[in-house]
Amino acid sequence: MPWNSRQAEQRRHEQAAARIVAIWSHDVLSTPKQGPIQGFGGRMYFYNRRQEAVKVEGQLIVYAFDDTGKTVTDHTKMAPTRKYIFRAEQLQSHLSESELGPSYSFWIPWQKIGGQERKISLVPVFIPEQGEVINGLFSKAVLPGKTSTPDGTTEQDQLVNAPSEKAMRVDTYTHRDTNTAHGVRNTQTIDLSPNLTRHMTTAPPQRVAPTSYSNNVPEMATSYPTKQSANAPYVSSRRPTGIQINTNPSGLKSIKLGPPKRDQ
Repeated sequence: MPWNSRQAEQRRHEQAAARIVAIWSHDVLSTPKQGPIQGFGGRMYFYNRRQEAVKVEGQLIVYAFDDTGKTVTDHTKMAPTRKYIFRAEQLQSHLSESELGPSYSFWIPWQKIGGQERKISLVPVFIPEQGEVINGLFSKAVLPGKTSTPDGTTEQDQLVNAPSEKAMRVDTYTHRDTNTAHGVRNTQTIDLSPNLTRHMTTAPPQRVAPTSYSNNVPEMATSYPTKQSANAPYVSSRRPTGIQINTNPSGLKSIKLGPPKRDQ
């Protein structure tokens, strides 16, 4: 009857696969002739319109795009780098049961182990024996390996050939580390006030205690000559008078300055 035929067609439509879910991961497969081969292991589920995993019959094609070194990847305008075809008569050998239902496992070989790092985009396309073609989603996967730099060397080469200078150097916009390997110290001359100059010239030399990062021999603090200011006569006329030095019982000294002298 027409009514029964329409119902049967509706059931077939709902039970037929309509969506692909592909899970890819990097894997290594060792072969007797070629040795260890890097590639991708994929597990695919085919879901019907009732969101149930189902078995399928047909041909599967996996398109692979090599995106290594590309900043923009518009695959609609690119030809695939490789194409892997699993024919309908071979598809059942990839079938296995899982907790989520029927699934299909596939192996995509790419290169011998030890090669360059590759960034690959994979997209499956299923052509059923009956029904519409099902296009899967793009999946991005990475094959670990050597990474190249703009000058053609690899990161491993850079680590080996890197110059052994300092363990760390911090540069800023206003200061750069200019010390050489011989330990040259840069000095700078600054202007000091007359009071501080007199205090530094009359005070006894100070001894610097060693820290845990220095040797056990104490160093002497060095005083550097100061540059005389151009207004030295005016400063000399404004020097304070009546300087008094008091010492408290604990040994601390305090300085009391009188008003500056005025020119007569």
